[in-house]
Amino acid sequence: MRPYVRKHQVFRFIFDKAVTPPVKFHTPRPEHCITFYVRDTQKFSYLNSTAIHTYPRCVINGIYTVPLYRYGGNDFLAIRLVLQPATLYRLLKLPVGVLTNKFLDAEDIWGNDVRSVSQRLYELDNLSQMVLVIEAFLVDQIKKIEKYLHPIDKVPEYILNSKKDASLDWLADQSCLSKRQFIRKFEERIGISAKKFERIIHSD
Repeated sequence: MRPYVRKHQVFRFIFDKAVTPPVKFHTPRPEHCITFYVRDTQKFSYLNSTAIHTYPRCVINGIYTVPLYRYGGNDFLAIRLVLQPATLYRLLKLPVGVLTNKFLDAEDIWGNDVRSVSQRLYELDNLSQMVLVIEAFLVDQIKKIEKYLHPIDKVPEYILNSKKDASLDWLADQSCLSKRQFIRKFEERIGISAKKFERIIHSD
């Protein structure tokens, strides 16, 4: 799964029912994620907003360029797949700019398949078994991805792992595209400009 998933993350917190869990402040990160909330729901609010929203059981997140406050439950278990930068575009087959600072309910994309995964996770107590269930689901989705990889799909990974900035002209050349084509296709696949992507990486 390495060509499609950068890393797995597991967050587990259990608080006494009499305790109000602390609010967590999340800064922008250069990540597209699929997250399963296995126990209590996860809520969030945007900075300078009083409205508190609730995530669905499985959420697909675009890149956030603004900070968030997140409110976990007393029995909080989240399993997150941080995707390789171009994976979400290839999975959804739509411009991911619509997800910048937003999210999708995974059931709106994958319907009963992902609903069954969420239910199965809720019934399990073993983390290793949970991860296997999630990976089996994702493998099924990856099988539907078009195998052709455009040169630009490797550029975000280069930016993510590089210790120095690269010019737009050079990145476009590596993508076999004109500068204008590169700018359009990068934002289509990542949701933000290459330079903003770099800034978030260096501030992370």
